[in-house]
Amino acid sequence: MKIGDIYIQCKKNYPAIKEIDITKDGDYHQIIGVEQGIAACENLKKIECLKEEYDNFMEMITDFGDGLFTYLDHNVMLEFEKKKNNLVHAIECIIKLYESTGLKTRKDIGLDIKFPVSNSFTDFRKDIDDLEFVLTKCPFFQDEKESLRLETVDIGSFWLTFSVVGGALVAGSVLLNNIAAFVDKCIIIRSHYLTTEKQKVELEKAKIEQKQKNEIIESLDSFYKVMVDNSINELKEKSKCNNLDGEEYGRAKQSLEKLGKLIDKGLQVYSTIDSPEEVKTLFEPLKMSYLSVNNKLKLIEEKSDTGKDNL
Repeated sequence: MKIGDIYIQCKKNYPAIKEIDITKDGDYHQIIGVEQGIAACENLKKIECLKEEYDNFMEMITDFGDGLFTYLDHNVMLEFEKKKNNLVHAIECIIKLYESTGLKTRKDIGLDIKFPVSNSFTDFRKDIDDLEFVLTKCPFFQDEKESLRLETVDIGSFWLTFSVVGGALVAGSVLLNNIAAFVDKCIIIRSHYLTTEKQKVELEKAKIEQKQKNEIIESLDSFYKVMVDNSINELKEKSKCNNLDGEEYGRAKQSLEKLGKLIDKGLQVYSTIDSPEEVKTLFEPLKMSYLSVNNKLKLIEEKSDTGKDNL
């Protein structure tokens, strides 16, 4: 998870967690703020550095439930206070550390791009150039009223955050709708490409004449090209980019190829964490698709390795 997103989750959920408390009225003790507190804690469960404090506190408050108690052991109340304070202090440390760095704390509607990092600086630079081509040259990433602006580079993996400026934002963002549709189509095309490559690996092991193998490979390649053309035409219709000339059409095809290769390496595109639900919904279906491409890539690598062993 991005450091910036960890900060946002901590900042957003801190008040509700701090409000969980034990009050006493006469002979009765009452646990207050449990429902909201548990919901807030649940938003922090994926933050690895809070895992110990989160687990310890959640174990205790879920045992309490929400209600009145005629008696609570003094040691139990002390344990509750200790575990709550441990979690609250850990959250406060994250908030204080992040804000002390002077990093941007305002989140805009936009994109978080998880970027693959290579040990080779040459490869890293090429990947950056390919992403720059997609963002600036792909027709489906262009809009007359809206544009992407680089905001931050974050760690916790390597993340690039872009905000959308101009235009009618939220669900009405033409640019975000086009980008989500393009990335989705790119994953579909890449998944088909990887399936085709897997079939070619299997074909090479088949005991048939080379001429027949070549004919099948040519058919697979032709079908793949048809899928690419159909996908671009579908995107063209959906995005209302009706003026794609030969040059822009070529850029769209190059963008599909370049982004597909980056996705193979681990690139992922999401909406920023504070985007409205309408925007998050656009990118939510992509999560399982990234996993699908990754699994197919592993299958091809395994088949290729098996083929090499048999030679």
